[in-house]
Amino acid sequence: MRTSKVALYAPNLIGYFRLLLLGTAILTGTKSCQATYWLFVSTLLLDGLDGFAARRLQQCSSYGAFLDVFIDNLTRGVLWTWGAPPPYGVLPVIIETTVFTCTHKGGGSAWKEGCFDSAPRCCQHSAKVAACLAQNGMSELCFAFLNADGY
Repeated sequence: MRTSKVALYAPNLIGYFRLLLLGTAILTGTKSCQATYWLFVSTLLLDGLDGFAARRLQQCSSYGAFLDVFIDNLTRGVLWTWGAPPPYGVLPVIIETTVFTCTHKGGGSAWKEGCFDSAPRCCQHSAKVAACLAQNGMSELCFAFLNADGY
């Protein structure tokens, strides 16, 4: 499959739009806190939509998986650096980016599958809930996962 075709998959187009919203939020900054807030909320809501669209339209790709998590990390990075005093805001960004790079390198488009199997129980639980929300959309809380793990 040609790379240009993958770059134009619907979930990736949503990702590009998320980048545009994030850039606009950064430029808006403190000039209009309410506008910035809603731009971030829109970006986060669209995060659930791109994964749903990828699975529904059978347009999953390693590029799309990378793009999605890259935008997630970039969004959280901006929030961390704005919300925590220097130099503490950058520490979670460095750690998260390192973990993402390592897990994505090993798993490609399926990087979320199995990469937490040997992690501590609390991390496995968080990964299961995140995977469930990604699979079933933001409307479900996935009580089956919580109950199965004894939470």
